[in-house]
Amino acid sequence: MLIWQLIEKLQVEVAEFDSQFWDHEPGFETIRHAALHLTKLAGKLATYCEAVEHGESPSLAVLEDEVNPDLVMFAARLSNNSNDSLEESYRTRKAALEQRFS
Repeated sequence: MLIWQLIEKLQVEVAEFDSQFWDHEPGFETIRHAALHLTKLAGKLATYCEAVEHGESPSLAVLEDEVNPDLVMFAARLSNNSNDSLEESYRTRKAALEQRFS
């Protein structure tokens, strides 16, 4: 299926990017630093939600420009860190959730 070919390509692209620009050793150092960045992304989501709950109409730009693409990048990075296929992880998790909620 084409989407999975794109996700596999994404994992390769993130690995290439990381070999040049991600200055963290594989293993715990990558996981720890990724957790810090993912926490920052969660804060951006929370800031957006809080603004909406207070009646504001915040722009979706930070979600579109930073949060969404960074979530994809970190999913690939963490899968690469454990030499795991993002496709297989997704399919396994989806099946578990389907079973849990059916």
